[in-house]
Amino acid sequence: MTTTLHPLDLQLAVGELHRWRSARPVELQVLAGRVWVTQSGDEDDHFLAAGDTLVLRRGALALIEAPAGASLRVFSPVPAAQPSTPWWQRLAGRRRPPATVAG
Repeated sequence: MTTTLHPLDLQLAVGELHRWRSARPVELQVLAGRVWVTQSGDEDDHFLAAGDTLVLRRGALALIEAPAGASLRVFSPVPAAQPSTPWWQRLAGRRRPPATVAG
């Protein structure tokens, strides 16, 4: 079973440093203000302004700082739509073909 991360809005005060580690990739969107973001495994520091987004990688520790305060939103990226297969067709696809006797 998969779960969906509902959008989470955060308010960072002036100079506040926030730590984030997620079990899955999420997107960080700056709603207002500016932030500095760095995450483990990424050599670059990211400076984001209102309207900018950045993907925070699964398992990476991200540090987010707002030098002058900021409003942020964290949400799951929307996966590409995939056609839904009924459960009985998925189950039928797992069956082994009947054994045959070579003659």
